[in-house]
Amino acid sequence: MNIKNIGYFIIVLVVLGAVGFYFAKQKPTEVADTQVKVEENNQFFIIPEERIGNLLRINVNKSSLFDNLIQAFGAQNVTIKDFYVGEGFSEPGFAIYPNTPNEVEVRLDGDILIFRLPAFNDFYPQFYHDSTLIYKGDWRLSSGLKVGSTLAEVEKVNGKFFSLYGFAWDYGGTVSSWLDGDIPKELTMVFTTTNSLPMQEEGKIQGDTILQSDDPLVQKSKPVVQKIYIRW
Repeated sequence: MNIKNIGYFIIVLVVLGAVGFYFAKQKPTEVADTQVKVEENNQFFIIPEERIGNLLRINVNKSSLFDNLIQAFGAQNVTIKDFYVGEGFSEPGFAIYPNTPNEVEVRLDGDILIFRLPAFNDFYPQFYHDSTLIYKGDWRLSSGLKVGSTLAEVEKVNGKFFSLYGFAWDYGGTVSSWLDGDIPKELTMVFTTTNSLPMQEEGKIQGDTILQSDDPLVQKSKPVVQKIYIRW
C-alpha cells in the first residue's frame, strides 16, 4: 500500500469514527425512554392479562396464593384481611401494601382471582362530586387508564362505547361488558358520576339496569373511574 492510499484509509477511519461518536451522543427516542421507565417501575406496572407489579399471572397457583403474594411483594407488604363484597356480605382475602394509597385487595371468588386496585374514596373522609379526582398511589395500567380517568378516555382506549350498570346501588357504575372492544376482559371498572342531574333525569340512569356509555344522560353525568378490578 503506497503513502497516498494510506492517507485515504486514515481519512475514512476518521470520518467513520466521527459519525459513530455523533450517533452515540444522540438522545434515545421517546419509545426507548418509555421502555426503560416501565422496566424500572415494574413494581407498580400492570398489564391486566399478564402481571400486577411483580406478580406474574403465569406463576400464580390459587391453592398457594398467600405464598405467591409474599414471594412477589415481600412478607412485610402482604396481610390477611376481610373485604366487603356488597349487599351486606364480607369475604376473607389478602391485602397488598395494606393501609397505604397502594393497597390492593386480593380474594378468590370461586375459581376467579380478583384484584381490586385502590379506589379514590378509600383515602377521602367523605364523597365529593369532583371532576378532578387525583389518584396519589403508584399503580399504573399499561393502557394509561387509572382511577379518575374520564368516560371519554376509557371509550377511546376501548375503541368504542361499552355497557355498564346504572348508578347509585351496590353494583352501580360497574362495567358489564366491553362489547368486544379493545380493553381486555380481565379488566373491570366502576364509574361514579361527578355532575348532578335533575332528579327526573338522574332516576333514569340509576338502579339495577344496563346502560350504554354513549347514552346522552350517562355522558351528561360526567362519570369517572372510581374503582379498577382485575380478574384472573
